Amino acid sequence: MNSLLKRVSASPEAELLVHCARLEIDAARAERIRTLAGSTLNWTRLLSLAQRHALIPLLFFQLNRVAADACLQSN
Repeated sequence: MNSLLKRVSASPEAELLVHCARLEIDAARAERIRTLAGSTLNWTRLLSLAQRHALIPLLFFQLNRVAADACLQSN
């Protein structure tokens, strides 16, 4: 996984954004995305972070591709 996330205690929203901010998603990363997307997240904060870093399209693409079911079940 991302070595920065191992060194820094990131919020789940920031961690999810980092995992989704790539074009290729391996199986381990996809599982982590599904876990995070299915947990209790501050979706406003996630979208704010994604907007600040111009990652909303990529975030949407990856969540839709990897974790659409988990997002629907999340609070």
